[in-house]
Amino acid sequence: MATRRAEGGKHLADNASPAGKVVYCSVTMIVTRAMKITLKKVKEDLNVIRVIVFLLYIDGILFLMSSAILYFVWGLALKGRCEAAIQLCLVFYLSGKVLMYLFLVERSHVVRRSGFRRQSDVWYYFNMAQVLLGFGTIAILSFFRPVAQIDPWDEVCKIGLPFRITLPLLIFDIWINVFLTVQFIFFARRFMSNWVPRTLRDAWGKAIHPRLRNDGPAPLEDNPADQRGILADMAWRTCKAMFIVLSTTIANLSVLFALRGHEQGWLCFLMCSVDVVGAIVTIHWLTNEEGQRNEPSNAPNNRDSVVTTYTHPATPENELHRFHSGAYSQTSSRHAYEQK
Repeated sequence: MATRRAEGGKHLADNASPAGKVVYCSVTMIVTRAMKITLKKVKEDLNVIRVIVFLLYIDGILFLMSSAILYFVWGLALKGRCEAAIQLCLVFYLSGKVLMYLFLVERSHVVRRSGFRRQSDVWYYFNMAQVLLGFGTIAILSFFRPVAQIDPWDEVCKIGLPFRITLPLLIFDIWINVFLTVQFIFFARRFMSNWVPRTLRDAWGKAIHPRLRNDGPAPLEDNPADQRGILADMAWRTCKAMFIVLSTTIANLSVLFALRGHEQGWLCFLMCSVDVVGAIVTIHWLTNEEGQRNEPSNAPNNRDSVVTTYTHPATPENELHRFHSGAYSQTSSRHAYEQK
């Protein structure tokens, strides 16, 4: 018997392969350290979008730490600990997905915010309803009958989700990411060029990049070409971020499909960690790049200088820049609404 036993014959150690343990332990330590370093930058200026990113970091760090403690300190060879492992995965994985969806909803809302507050934005309520009702239903159902069992053949903890939960989760994740990304670009189209109708008639992969970088005339007098180019670049990065996030989720759920919902504990922890951390890093790259594009290179390195940089007219694209760069506040939102 490869596992160590205590009184009563209860398993105290997981019988997983040593190579799997080494891979999972290494990834956990490296990713946790990297996330702690980048978290310091996120905490500097907190606004709506940075609060969401901050909570994403907290969710990812807590998941990595708690899963590592459960796996390496107590092990998963007991039935109760095997069940605790899948509950741990579900809590942090699903909460990370909710935060990511809220991030996309906020981005879609802020590009329209010069004319709409949240209380009067029908699209905002529609998007929130999709997240809370659609994904909320799937999340609640996933807690009822998850897979958590000790395999009698090799005495290894196997955890996962049944096919009837995994398939709706994958479909909804693809739908909400594509829908909110297209919605963001659709609302921002009038600040870039008239590329959308032509792009929709052409192949998406061929036409979207050159159309986004179209240097046609600005649709508004207070919308200079450089700001239109920045917003177009935001839209292009948003498309790339969507494909990156979807690729990690599809890879994670595809492994779960292939194993019929029965993954070894270390593999489930590893795949969920890659999925959650991939989303965090992508969103951090997206918001950090947008903030740097809007900050002058010769500005002093202090918060006041960054805030005073944004003195452009309160157009939706300027509000979006403030929103991501840390200089956005509710006061500027009300000011933009009053000017409208």
